[in-house]
Amino acid sequence: MRQKKNNSNTKKNRRSRKFSYDVLEDRRVLTTFTGFDAAGVVTIGLSDNNDVAVVDVATNGNLTVNGSQDINSSAAGVQTLTAAAVSQFVVNGDATKSSQAAAFGGAFTGARSVESITVNDVNLVSFNGQYNITQNLTIGLVGADGRVGDSTAGRLTVGGLTDITARNNAIGLNNVSNDFNQVSLSTAGVSQNAVITDINGMEFVNIRTTGDLIATAGGAITDAAGAVVEVDGDGWFVADSVVLGDNASDVTNFFRSGFDVSGHVELNEDTNTIFLTSNMGSLTVDSAGGVFDGRTTTVIVQGLADITAANRIRLGNHGTDTFNAGSIQFNTNGHAHFFEDSGTVIVGTNTANSLDITSLGDVRDAEGTSINVNRQTGLEGDNIVLGNAPSDVFNSGSLYFFTLGDYFVTEDSDSHIIETKNRAGQFSLTSAGAITDADNARVAVDNLAKFDAVSVNMGDKQTDLFNAGSVQFRTTGRFKLSENSALNIEGANTAGNSVINANGDITDDANATVNVINSAAFFGHNIKLGDATTDVFNAGSLTFATATSETGIVEITENSATQIGGNNNASVLRLNSGGAITDGPFSNVDVTGNTRLTTANNGGITLGDSGTDAAGNTYDATFNTGSLTVVTNGTGNAIIEEDSAIFLTGATRANSLTLVADGGLANVTDSATAQTSVIRNLNVTGDFINLGTGVDTSGATTDSLTMASLTFNSLSNTNIEADSSFVLTGSSYSDDFLTLRSTGNILSTAGSETVALTGALFDAVDVMIGNLADDCFDIINSNADGSKNLTVNAANNSDVQFGGC
Repeated sequence: MRQKKNNSNTKKNRRSRKFSYDVLEDRRVLTTFTGFDAAGVVTIGLSDNNDVAVVDVATNGNLTVNGSQDINSSAAGVQTLTAAAVSQFVVNGDATKSSQAAAFGGAFTGARSVESITVNDVNLVSFNGQYNITQNLTIGLVGADGRVGDSTAGRLTVGGLTDITARNNAIGLNNVSNDFNQVSLSTAGVSQNAVITDINGMEFVNIRTTGDLIATAGGAITDAAGAVVEVDGDGWFVADSVVLGDNASDVTNFFRSGFDVSGHVELNEDTNTIFLTSNMGSLTVDSAGGVFDGRTTTVIVQGLADITAANRIRLGNHGTDTFNAGSIQFNTNGHAHFFEDSGTVIVGTNTANSLDITSLGDVRDAEGTSINVNRQTGLEGDNIVLGNAPSDVFNSGSLYFFTLGDYFVTEDSDSHIIETKNRAGQFSLTSAGAITDADNARVAVDNLAKFDAVSVNMGDKQTDLFNAGSVQFRTTGRFKLSENSALNIEGANTAGNSVINANGDITDDANATVNVINSAAFFGHNIKLGDATTDVFNAGSLTFATATSETGIVEITENSATQIGGNNNASVLRLNSGGAITDGPFSNVDVTGNTRLTTANNGGITLGDSGTDAAGNTYDATFNTGSLTVVTNGTGNAIIEEDSAIFLTGATRANSLTLVADGGLANVTDSATAQTSVIRNLNVTGDFINLGTGVDTSGATTDSLTMASLTFNSLSNTNIEADSSFVLTGSSYSDDFLTLRSTGNILSTAGSETVALTGALFDAVDVMIGNLADDCFDIINSNADGSKNLTVNAANNSDVQFGGC
């Protein structure tokens, strides 16, 4: 059956058939009986093949039947009857005969209006005159290849029910001046069309056609409660409005349907709904199947297109069709796919198993809109904005998108990005849950990508990809992002924890704010954060690593105290802290080049320390750097325990400075241009200690070392030259020769102990060591003559006392 319906040439020929009965075929004109009774009923009987009953009005106003004015009346015999005296026409054919017909001409209007016309068992009925029927028009055809029709001059006005049973014949009542009330039409056989035109509105009671239904109205087309409208072919409607199947007891089915309606179309169909080319003011569709359009159709809805389907919705998706609506609303248990040749606005309450919208304009929702999609939602448009108003609701199992403009979506549940061709100019995704991506997802954002969720995990697999011009995040949980290019942070950013990876540099804008409550980890080629005076960076603890420790530079300025945790590496490290700089108990910091540590607000520095915590657990943090610069602020003390040699460069400043090189097994030295200033005590532990001894080729001193006091412990020589007076304090030991020089005085404090193994050289203005009652100085090994290898160069009289520590 559907193969026949899809024969487009047959349909075109069928729809273009002209219903004209101005000239009847050459037939016998014979009626076996024409009667008239007191009730004004004219009854015409046809008895033989090819009989035709021709009803007309003579020039004198008398009724004629087959050209005769002689009417047989049971009351008065043969008489002449005026047309105005007729109240009803009844034409009875013979169902056993063929090609019987009834033709109604003349004018039965005004005073000549009839109450009803009934035609039974004929093959052909034509209306060539103007007939006002105050009650019902009832026609029943027999045979085949006949029809019920009107002509350009034939006009029907029916006040009651127009009930036409055409059987294997067509119906063509398409005079533009027809005026029907209720309509019941049926055809049988193969592809028999029904055409009906009404200058006003009409109501369908029952429509059953094997071909097309073409209905044209100057008003509304509706159906009665319980109406059955079943059209095997296409339904074509031209009207002010169309409402079909709106009652639960209605039955409405078309193969396809098309509308040219200035107002509202409401179609409740009990099977699939397939649209032909249509233009509608607004649309409501409720289909027991799916809702589709044709491959080359154009469906235009000026206002709202509200579409409900038990199965799928697919409109405008063929590439050769067109769909446009002022706004859409959809509800389906299946997939909803809209390709709109203009902007798309979603309104009301919407549900779908999956959703795909492609728009040649923006994709947006009105305020208060609800969208719930069980599985994936794919959106493509100039800009995409969904769920952003407080009263909106948007939920989808997963997301994919393509836009060169904005993709701004707020989801009231988890957000999961899938597919490999996600693109946006600007991206903002807000989720009431977590934001994640699939293992093979690919996301490209030209400019800012903004995330707002309970947690975020994007780009974490080798098979997925994420790139953005810059990123911004807000989450109370974990923010984890891996970018396949350089990563730049902008705007206000917060997270409970963060892990950021970049296949390039990691930077922030001059006005960026980053606040991470717990740990913040960064992995990139170079890392530069918080470096502008107008940006803000804070983290509970900090982890960093560069792609290569030979070239990667890490420069982080934190507005609060800085704690380093985890495994860290860099070629160059610059940490500037608004407070203290410390490390975690099991952290590891490995810098191949220079490390410069700077604190503010009296913040101290502690790196690489080991020991036992309050709970009795041992810990050991590791720290290694090619060279070291330490700058503390105010009363900030610095304790550096390096697991390798310590090499001071640049300008180092601290309230007190403790340097331990590999637990005393490695050297502590400084560069020829180092500038080291320690307000209080310098405490150095190493194998070979050599500080402040730099000179240029002319012999001039090039470095600087100042301190108030000194404590040292070395496993070999100790050579320290100071540009200030200092005192020896605590317990100091040199396992080989000790050299101490000062541009000022070298003194010892009460209770201090200074020991050299093989000898000592003191060079200062005044040298007073071991001169107090409870301090001591000793050279353990003596010369062969028993003397000590001691040299003292002092500008003033020096008191050097050997105490035998």
